[in-house]
Amino acid sequence: MSERRYEQAVRNARRWPIGLLGASPMGVVLRRAARSSRTWQRVSEAWARVIEPEWETAAAPAGVEGDVLVVAVAQPALRAHLERRGEVLARQVARIVPMIRRVRFVPAGQTG
Repeated sequence: MSERRYEQAVRNARRWPIGLLGASPMGVVLRRAARSSRTWQRVSEAWARVIEPEWETAAAPAGVEGDVLVVAVAQPALRAHLERRGEVLARQVARIVPMIRRVRFVPAGQTG
């Protein structure tokens, strides 16, 4: 689905009447997707603010699992360094995105 169609679907979902059983199923799905998209954007921006500029291309957010930010790291030496700084980085990210409590580092190409 293109971004334009997604935005139109969200606008349409807001106009749908809420029935006896609550919001329409499509509206619920679209609201969850929008919330997830906003969360991902906030997490990505937070990571970009706390990571050293020279590491941006080698370490990037790969996902969010509950309260854990999963970061894919391309270089093993960098991953070891980031793991040592993990608690500090988690606190810095948590100041921007309070739902994040921990950061887990995985080899690039391996998420989950």
